[in-house]
Amino acid sequence: MKKLSRNKKAISEMVSYVLLVVIAVGLAVIVYGYLKYYVPNANVPVCPYEVNLIIQDISCKTSPSKEISISLTNKGLFTVHAFYFRIGNATRAKTAINDGKKNTNYLPGFYFNLNSIEKGLLPGESTTKVYQSSTYPISFIAPGEYNIEIQPAVFVASSAGKKSLAICKESIISQTMSCT
Repeated sequence: MKKLSRNKKAISEMVSYVLLVVIAVGLAVIVYGYLKYYVPNANVPVCPYEVNLIIQDISCKTSPSKEISISLTNKGLFTVHAFYFRIGNATRAKTAINDGKKNTNYLPGFYFNLNSIEKGLLPGESTTKVYQSSTYPISFIAPGEYNIEIQPAVFVASSAGKKSLAICKESIISQTMSCT
């Protein structure tokens, strides 16, 4: 009787193919996990294009107490619910809040609600906000020229039905202010 010989090369070749498939699937899982947490989420709220907030009047006093007064009007088609307010050197170019760059010539922005958070500033309405050094960190203000930036933000409905605050990168308004 003849012995049946087994081809051991064929078995080791099958094991190598199985190992290659397991390694490929493992790498795919690792890459998916990395991309899932490090790639920006597509559900970031987007600001409508027709948001238009304008500065009607701005004044700055350095004595007897430091105070900035801003009159804003909503000339857009959407209600503006909040805005970010930045003060910096008069030579600074406008920069979006969430552009990833560090604003070295600006103080960190302040976030303010306009009127009540539910109502916001309706199209055509105006409001005046007064910021004093006793309440807000503007004690650095001295006589001179400053650049004021205001970036509106609106609530938009997300795909999950929740309302999220969308910062309007394309609607930044900038104006030079003279403090006396």
